[in-house]
Amino acid sequence: MEKRRLAFGIDLLAALLILTTTACGGGNGGETSSAKTTGSEVTSGTAMENETTAQSGGMGGTTILTDGTGGAQVTSAGSQSAETTAGTENAQTTAGTEIPEISETLALANASARDDHTIALRFTVPIDPDSGSDPAHYVVLGSNGLVPEIQEVALSENRRIVLLTVDPPLPAGEGIDYRVTVNGILDENGDLISRQRNSRLLKSTLYVNIVWHQHQPLYLDPERDELRGPWVRKHAQKDYFDMTALVGRYPKIHLNVNLTSVLLHQLQHYYVDRLGPYVDVENDRVDEAAFLERWRGKTDPWIDLLLEDTPTPETATEEQLDILYRNIWSCFSISEVMLARFPEYEALRDKKNADPGSLTQEDFLKAKNFFEIAWFDPDFLRGPVAMPDGSVVDLSDIVAERSDGTFEFVVPMTEELANRLVAEDFKVMKNVVEIHRRLMYKTAANGGPSGQVEVITTPFFHPILPLLFDTDLARVAQPSDPMPANRFQWPGDAAAQVAKAVKFYEETFGQAPTGMWPAEGAVAEEIVPILVENGISWVATDQAVLERSTPEGVENPLYQPYRIDAGTEVGDEGKGALAIVFRERNLSDRIGFFYQGGTPQENATDFLAGLVSYAPNYGAGDRLLSVILDGENAWEWYSEDNDAKGFLNLLYTRLSESFDTREFVTVTTSEYLEGNEARGVAPHPIGTLPELEPLWPGSWINGNYDTWIGEPEENLAWDYLYRARSDLASTGFPRPDPMADPPEDLESPEGYVYQAWEAMYAAEGSDWFWWYGADQTAVGDDDSPFDNAFRTLLTAVYTFANLAGANLTVPSFPPILQPKPQDPAGPFPTPPVIDGTFSPDESEWSQGGGFFADNDSAGPDPAPGDDIETVFFGYDAERFYLAVRGKIDLRDLGGIAIYTSHKHLEEGGSTADPANPTTRNGTPLNFIAGGAAREITVTFSPAVLVALAFADGEGKWNSVESQGIAAISETDGRIVELSIPFADLGMVMGDPLEFAVVTFAAGEDRDLAPNANSKVLFPDPENFIEVTFEVDCTGERIPIDRYVDIANPPPPAGTGRAFIVGNRDNLGNWTPNTIALYDDGTHGDATPGDNLWTGRFFFSPLTEVQYKYTIGSEGEGWANTEEFPLTNRGFTVNDRNGDKKMWIRDIFADRPDPSGTLGPNTEIVNE
Repeated sequence: MEKRRLAFGIDLLAALLILTTTACGGGNGGETSSAKTTGSEVTSGTAMENETTAQSGGMGGTTILTDGTGGAQVTSAGSQSAETTAGTENAQTTAGTEIPEISETLALANASARDDHTIALRFTVPIDPDSGSDPAHYVVLGSNGLVPEIQEVALSENRRIVLLTVDPPLPAGEGIDYRVTVNGILDENGDLISRQRNSRLLKSTLYVNIVWHQHQPLYLDPERDELRGPWVRKHAQKDYFDMTALVGRYPKIHLNVNLTSVLLHQLQHYYVDRLGPYVDVENDRVDEAAFLERWRGKTDPWIDLLLEDTPTPETATEEQLDILYRNIWSCFSISEVMLARFPEYEALRDKKNADPGSLTQEDFLKAKNFFEIAWFDPDFLRGPVAMPDGSVVDLSDIVAERSDGTFEFVVPMTEELANRLVAEDFKVMKNVVEIHRRLMYKTAANGGPSGQVEVITTPFFHPILPLLFDTDLARVAQPSDPMPANRFQWPGDAAAQVAKAVKFYEETFGQAPTGMWPAEGAVAEEIVPILVENGISWVATDQAVLERSTPEGVENPLYQPYRIDAGTEVGDEGKGALAIVFRERNLSDRIGFFYQGGTPQENATDFLAGLVSYAPNYGAGDRLLSVILDGENAWEWYSEDNDAKGFLNLLYTRLSESFDTREFVTVTTSEYLEGNEARGVAPHPIGTLPELEPLWPGSWINGNYDTWIGEPEENLAWDYLYRARSDLASTGFPRPDPMADPPEDLESPEGYVYQAWEAMYAAEGSDWFWWYGADQTAVGDDDSPFDNAFRTLLTAVYTFANLAGANLTVPSFPPILQPKPQDPAGPFPTPPVIDGTFSPDESEWSQGGGFFADNDSAGPDPAPGDDIETVFFGYDAERFYLAVRGKIDLRDLGGIAIYTSHKHLEEGGSTADPANPTTRNGTPLNFIAGGAAREITVTFSPAVLVALAFADGEGKWNSVESQGIAAISETDGRIVELSIPFADLGMVMGDPLEFAVVTFAAGEDRDLAPNANSKVLFPDPENFIEVTFEVDCTGERIPIDRYVDIANPPPPAGTGRAFIVGNRDNLGNWTPNTIALYDDGTHGDATPGDNLWTGRFFFSPLTEVQYKYTIGSEGEGWANTEEFPLTNRGFTVNDRNGDKKMWIRDIFADRPDPSGTLGPNTEIVNE
């Protein structure tokens, strides 16, 4: 699809202005696509309804007025003025802003009734005023035979909207439809509207309920009283202020914003309150000496880094080096799209990646300044933005925007600049709450209706509320999933989380909340009384919950709110009722996951087309459509539209226009329920809503809770949580009143009790469980910061409880996540030397080989029996290689043993030697093959000795001679290396092989790795399913750069190759550009050089596989290589025909909808 850029012009509407000074302050348009939704088919682009051939017989006059702003003010003689421009008062255009243009075909996008005698027509492109002004070119035909006269025609200034005045008025009634047809209308180029695109059924108003969800997890280390991540602050710089300030520029837009309590608590307490006394707002300066003396180490480490003198590589502490560049959270933690807008920053990142040892003090200074400036909203970079408190944020003297949309520093990077950026950051953070107070929608109970933005809340620490109530609620939607060993069932904690959120909201905004987005949209009948008792009037969740709540044979429309209660029968309100609305999945996901590569006009066109599909026919009842999604993370991936500014401005302009024509009316949820006469919104009282019974227990993901419970890592985390919660209960410390203030002295026994409970509540948050399991992976492919944070909170429960007088034994809580393993890419190109050392380093093994970690305890000192840190392994044509890196001197033990399976594949079958189900010392071996057939032991005293034994199948081991060799580090005894011929194992390369390693001493096993099962080197085709992936990278069916600019395409256009990456070891565990595919006639590839890239992999039956493709060079990151951002392909390995083979045929850039499913054009072969 061709994309062209056009310099900003008034003809593209004032809504595309990027406003820079105010007191308050990606899709395929032009193509046709569709996605199924409940009860309707959403058609994007320009696909229109069938034409009609009825002719107009009416005549009338035309008036075109302008308001001087480029907006669309429509007035016709004898009709009510319909001002359709919003947000243009005192608007100032940002210099250098460019608006992408997309070539669209003239079509009638929608026909809607403003009242019974006024029809609004919206066209896809501006129309010719002469042909558009002729009443003879329009006809309205009713199914009742009525053909009203067209009395007047009025065009908007932008000539996209036409108002028709008809007579007689259009009667409404069941079974009566009206169709509007236009003929003879031309576009600006003189092209005639097609008869395939010239007709629409007449619609009534669709009420649009947008919810922007703003949330960050708790980054607090309670014992240090410091936030360990900067992400609350970073998203405040970029999202939390401007997302709401932008709405203030469009008075006719009403919507909802969810600000979670845990987010606001961190923002206010750790930043605004602590920085405030030391910031000189007028001079943009922080008194860094006084601040650091009082609050060093008490905000986030990057604040200290900015305010302290930049260290040299020699003087930098380990923590400074970590946050500068070594950790996953560092000064280079930024999306590739955002990074690319600062080329010098990108070059510094590349230098860091190529040779981190070459970084200088000047590079460190640049890194901390770049990390700060690149996260500011682009409005602040482009010019002055007036804040609600009277301050102004303007960074345009620091950076300049180039013609290509990138930015460059125009001042030197200095320590003074770093100080100023903290002050600028403070001004933005301080005004986040204030902008929401200023625009807050007030209900009748609070003196309304007035305002634009309904601010809603979430249970305080963002827990999955139904799972706190009872984890067994997950069994309803996940009957086959394993559950935690211990049932977590603490309803009081669920109630406290809601009560704490309500109290915090009232203290922050001066009124009680009416709406709530339960964390992750997680709902269940059982939690309704908790919500009602805390004054919540409405909640929201996903359409998947609605679909599964529907009794068999009954369809409940998505486009209306419902009433829910705690009863089990219709009409039984139990402890009260509240309203519930359901998230429309397709349109919500399109903004969040699909529009990143689109232009503003493409995306807005696509979104409005989706809304049209839900609009009620003329005369039908009111409809409310809820679009709910993350309001922060999506924008950093909009590659064609910096921070989605163009899209949001254009969307709000189009929706503002539609308010006057009554095509679409944006509302807050409470506004729709209570009504707002001034805006023509009728009330829809909760008591009159249809009752939904029963309410399915589920969330916005999959209509269940499987993102947070059911996988081994998740279940282990719930068992950790259960242990801590049970131990806290055993102390007898009473639960603090959630509506009371914290104790004044937090270092008193009462204060320590309070902090123990706060740490417990924080550990109950959903965010830790989100990152466990194979279904979610953080940017950078490292979830360990969240694992560390979760376990830190659990430990804090014990620390504070014991300070309060308890005598609890603190569990070790070993890491739940291990460093990501790696499978061998193939035979070692150069086998490692067996000498007891890694020479030059572990790359001797990791380049070409595989490895996995086995960390069984937390902290710097291993627990007793936690001997093994990492196991490295690989092979060549003749031998199996293995190395163990220990946490202790392995010479102090009796030795190590390697247990291997046996099966030799032969033509027409296979042979297998006897196997024992346990080690020599009785430890169970959870092998897929049922047990181990070989035991290789390495002992160290008096010399290194390798011994081989065969299993007899009855638990005994018979010694035989071995040709294996081994060596151990002579310096510290922590590295053991071994090679053993395949002949000793009774196999050849490629025969099925799984293994496990165990340390032993004094006749007892100590540490088994892996600790739960075996490691497979060569899969057994009799136990696994062979899956062949083939991806079409020709670009003939779908351009490979449809969503991302591929920097190095495959031949003949470039020298890149295709890779696959996914959630399994053999797919690289989400490390991109490591698992190569082939187009050379090998690995299942049929035809060399045809750009159909292929690879074969083995999976256990019913494995859940998530994956995507990249194109580039080995070792590259995600930037300019992945087929699409933020979305994965997914399927379950299922051998339906019993041949143990599957073939997945994909097309590069064929994006699935929703994420986690297969592409629309994917073919699965398993006949």
